[in-house]
Amino acid sequence: MKFPNKSTYFTQVEDKYVFRISTAFWHLLIGLLTLASIVGTIMFLWAVIPPAKPDVKAAERPSKPTYPPVKKLNLADLHLTGEKSKLEVRNLDVDTTTPKRKQEVVQIDNDPNKPAYDLALLELRKIIPDNQWKPGEFRIDNQVGWDLTHSDQYRTWVPTGYSIEDYLANIYGSIKANKYSEKKQVLVAITKIAKTAAADGKGKSIEFVASSINANWSDPKMLDSVCTMIATNQRIFNANKSTDAMENIIRFSFSNPNDAFEFIPFSIKICSQISDSLRSFVLSVLTSSYYNYFHQNIAVQKEATDQFASLIPQLKGINPANALQKFYLVYNNDNSQRNDVIAKIMNDYNAQINLIVADSLQQVALNQILYEEAKRKKSDLKWKSLYVVGGGFILIALLGTILTLLSIQRILKKMELGKN
Repeated sequence: MKFPNKSTYFTQVEDKYVFRISTAFWHLLIGLLTLASIVGTIMFLWAVIPPAKPDVKAAERPSKPTYPPVKKLNLADLHLTGEKSKLEVRNLDVDTTTPKRKQEVVQIDNDPNKPAYDLALLELRKIIPDNQWKPGEFRIDNQVGWDLTHSDQYRTWVPTGYSIEDYLANIYGSIKANKYSEKKQVLVAITKIAKTAAADGKGKSIEFVASSINANWSDPKMLDSVCTMIATNQRIFNANKSTDAMENIIRFSFSNPNDAFEFIPFSIKICSQISDSLRSFVLSVLTSSYYNYFHQNIAVQKEATDQFASLIPQLKGINPANALQKFYLVYNNDNSQRNDVIAKIMNDYNAQINLIVADSLQQVALNQILYEEAKRKKSDLKWKSLYVVGGGFILIALLGTILTLLSIQRILKKMELGKN
């Protein structure tokens, strides 16, 4: 089989295709392929940039509705005659059981934060007296030997209660503070309470924290804020040797951390207008009524208590704790219809808030779907643009090569004709 001469083949191709088609066409074709490659490159770069994630703008929350006017009470409405000395105060409806066992806490060996923890513990140790740090008494094992020498070998220390270290172990275990860095943060926070507690109640303050704290208090900043608030506000009860007020404040604050920052200062403001010996009883009425009369609605309780505060100067010879409890009872009875209206208002208001939150969550889910769809489209476009760019460059290179070969062939042909 005889193959055609290459020079003859290229001549035939050139005569058949190149010369019959305008040169401008080939230039235009290459220009279009170049333009397609440029557009494909731009599309690829745009596809590489991730799509913007749409923001969700929640609807503005409605302003809190105004409560209907409250019925004003005066001292005569309370019928307090003959109640000057009798005092009946309901206890706070919170579990006040002290932990009965020491919770085991994982110890970290060779922890570099242990020296700092030991210093914090030493600071607390300086604050709390020995008899409160480790309550107990010595038992004489050998009376004769003890009388003669007073040596400790003849007596044994018998604990009569939990030590401060036992309560600290309970606290660490409750909030899962296993590292010494975590323990130190907790210790520094609760030390603030012990510092401002009355001398006889410094050890009790740690006991009350141990029996009130739970796993929800693992945030050290929140714990420190609440302990600081307690330490600041409990001072006015130190004149009374009873630790009831301190216990009330600590238990309430750890049970209601959100309301405590508003409730405790306003309660202290009321108690500061009462004589030292009766302040703790008034505080008990305030904290128990938060649950029993006002169902944890601090706004309504503050409104009622502010009205009671205007009557305090008139309580001459009348027990203020009894007067406050009676005031709350009469106030709720006389404003029962108003309370029902407030409950409905708050239910409607909370329903609006819940609807706004639900719409926002739904919009977030929808935006996420649209975002994922935009990502998918950009991913598809990225590959398509690569095909366009690649195909354009390949065709340009192929056409350029063919036209170059044909041009060379034409030049060589002219050279041959010139020699002949």
